[in-house]
Amino acid sequence: MKKAVTLTLVILLTLSLLTACGGVGGNSNTPSGDNNTTTTPPASDNSGSAKPNNSSDQKGGLPPNTRIIKVGQTLEGEGITVTLDEVWVSTHTGVAGKLPEGHVFLFPHFTITNKNESDISKSEGIDFATGGGAVIGGVVEIGDNAAYIGDEEYRRSINALMAYDGPRQQMDVTVKYGETAEVMNAFIVPEEWETVTFLFNHMMSRRLIPLINLTFEVENK
Repeated sequence: MKKAVTLTLVILLTLSLLTACGGVGGNSNTPSGDNNTTTTPPASDNSGSAKPNNSSDQKGGLPPNTRIIKVGQTLEGEGITVTLDEVWVSTHTGVAGKLPEGHVFLFPHFTITNKNESDISKSEGIDFATGGGAVIGGVVEIGDNAAYIGDEEYRRSINALMAYDGPRQQMDVTVKYGETAEVMNAFIVPEEWETVTFLFNHMMSRRLIPLINLTFEVENK
């Protein structure tokens, strides 16, 4: 009799365990694989995507609150040819940029061609940067890349770089000998500007390549 009761208890215990296991892993209505879930972000009129969105170099126009000043001026120094193609004037901040009240972004678009005949140029290329400037022992060793409105100097702005929503890479590049790069810089300036001057230099030591100090003047029109 005891053996029969014991056998019955074992069978009931086994069935109970099987039922519990099925409840944990066998429910087809329970979602799994959260790490593979794809979420589509909501659409926004003020997109801050990393890739260009509605730019002058692509079909579709410009980002919101942005206009273009066409320039097309070409200057040359030390075998480095630079064209200021255009300047974007914008208040479009995307999702990452910040803009103080009463100010605008200026995004100059440059095309750089390196035909400098120096050994360093032919072997390694020439460096360019959105920032710049280095004074060593009271001597300007590396030239500035800046914007000037009157007597005020404006340096590259990180917030402006983050707000840029166009097709060009920022001007932190090495251009090999015989090659061309299309780049941009980014500034924040007062919105009531009349004329801006962009000072353009490479980022090599003047001991390797003399400074070029190219200046582009643009009217706000």
